[in-house]
Amino acid sequence: MDNAGTKIFKAYRKAAETVAGLVLYQDKMQAWQMVVDFCRDERNRRAENKTARDTVLFWTYNNMAALAAENGADVSLAAEYYHNSLPFAPGERDRVTVYRKLARLYRQSGDLSSWLGAVGEVVRKEEDLAKISACLKEAEHCADAAAKKKYLQQAWALAECGASAESRDCQLVAEHWAGAAREARAVRKNRERQPAPRDRRI
Repeated sequence: MDNAGTKIFKAYRKAAETVAGLVLYQDKMQAWQMVVDFCRDERNRRAENKTARDTVLFWTYNNMAALAAENGADVSLAAEYYHNSLPFAPGERDRVTVYRKLARLYRQSGDLSSWLGAVGEVVRKEEDLAKISACLKEAEHCADAAAKKKYLQQAWALAECGASAESRDCQLVAEHWAGAAREARAVRKNRERQPAPRDRRI
């Protein structure tokens, strides 16, 4: 039996091999659409690993967007596929890359309003990434447990980590949380091992 996520990656690789041998744009799109349909099939959604499914959907939509951009004067279809990929991005840096591609599309088409919107998203997300990095660095070098927790909470909020917290950014913050928890446990155990102070009263 295949491990969780294996079938979905196999479907992606098979589509990539198929697309490489195709000539017509429509046939290539159909091959990628089959991957999307496979990922979104309810039976596969229950059986497959969510992280693997999201990763495959992210790259498949990006491939479809690139194909649409290469083969059509109207950028709306390519932009739609790029936007479809965003909810499945593994991390904020991947979203920044998509918004950069969108910005290039809109600039080439002369859509100033959409271009400004995409550039604004790039700037905002780059700022968030810088803030996340700064919060993690502060947490690393902070001796006070309460202050460390505050920095990690800020990083968690900036990375927009929900209940699932499966993105790379959230996993990075979670690793720092785990490290902070280990430190706190070590400090607590060390205190418990310390002998109780003797009563020096005479």
